[in-house]
Amino acid sequence: MTNKKYILNDMYDYNSKQIETFFNRIDQMTTNWNQLEVVRIDLLGVTHNSSKIKKLMDSIKSNKDMKDSMVCYMWAAEYGETVGEHYHFAFFLNYKSWPTFNVDWNFFSKFKEYTERLWGGSFPKLITDDDERVKNMTRIGIGKWNTNDLNKTNDVVYAVGYLFKTEHAITSDNQKHNVLSARKIGISQVKLRQRKPRGRPRKASVLSSSQ
Repeated sequence: MTNKKYILNDMYDYNSKQIETFFNRIDQMTTNWNQLEVVRIDLLGVTHNSSKIKKLMDSIKSNKDMKDSMVCYMWAAEYGETVGEHYHFAFFLNYKSWPTFNVDWNFFSKFKEYTERLWGGSFPKLITDDDERVKNMTRIGIGKWNTNDLNKTNDVVYAVGYLFKTEHAITSDNQKHNVLSARKIGISQVKLRQRKPRGRPRKASVLSSSQ
């Protein structure tokens, strides 16, 4: 599936309205940010719960480092026959605002703390280059994203667009579907880069020369 600029994995069917919103967020990020960090996390061993998801996002937003760095986030609830109910998350971070190195692992460690507090025996998994689940994939869309790089941008779109496929959707609490339907998702607005206000223009200095 494609639009004028982006390419999605054509193995899946997608909800057109959700994909339109997704493309809009990608457009906003490429327009407003030069470079971002893409962090993808899978949350396994849980059942979908709208209240807990809200509490999770509220916890993340109450953490200053996480809130300040987060430009946009997306999540989707899914049901698979082998792994049961689970979530996919994608976070787009302004890594320059993070106070330490290894922004992905530091962000993940706090995410893990919050999910374990809410779901108990949950299994959050940070997707990395050496992850066994994705080691054979060429377009996993994580790490540094130079938004002017069209190849990397399409890697991000290809990978994160997976969240909006219609297969194995969960459309509401305790309701699983293996049909083409709108899945239960969350997608935030994009934080626009804060620009310093322009000061008043300086008056041109007048140079005088003595004769």
